[in-house]
Amino acid sequence: MKRLPWCLVLVGVLATAAVAEEPITLVLKQGVSGYTGCADTYIDEQNPASNFGTLWYMHLYMYSDDPRHSILIRFDLDGLIPDGSVIVSATLSVWLYQLVDMSSSNWMSVGPYRLRDYRDWVETETSWNFMRGSTYWSTPGCENTSFDRYATLGSRLYFYNTSSVNTYYHWNVTPSVQAWHAGAQNDG
Repeated sequence: MKRLPWCLVLVGVLATAAVAEEPITLVLKQGVSGYTGCADTYIDEQNPASNFGTLWYMHLYMYSDDPRHSILIRFDLDGLIPDGSVIVSATLSVWLYQLVDMSSSNWMSVGPYRLRDYRDWVETETSWNFMRGSTYWSTPGCENTSFDRYATLGSRLYFYNTSSVNTYYHWNVTPSVQAWHAGAQNDG
């Protein structure tokens, strides 16, 4: 179920023999040019066993620097990046529909974490407590940095009550895409 226009833009160089060809830009967006490999959902601490994978929207919510609603996004890259390619840059673009309940003193730091190998969540099954089916996250909310996700962000943006809505925001996810292309499991 795809609801919002997530987009992953990859710029790579296809290296053949000793000569590198011109950079190639690959734009992955659910439903565009036949691409159907995006999975997305959000998980909610207040509804720890509920799945929201079929909703058209997702919530992101923090309280005192602790996540209360988190978003999971995965783009299937299998067969889309030729062997021998060098990933020069990768950008995750997320559409911000609205900001709710933010006063002038509120702000939120948002950035993508790469999930660790074998954290293969399922869009229509995952929740705050469960990665898929009855398989638990190591820590609820996918918060364990030793087993569920890495601790370092690719990049970070700050949102305030004055941040623009109905627009894309962009994060650098180059290290994650490079790792996946090099053989790491892509769980989002």
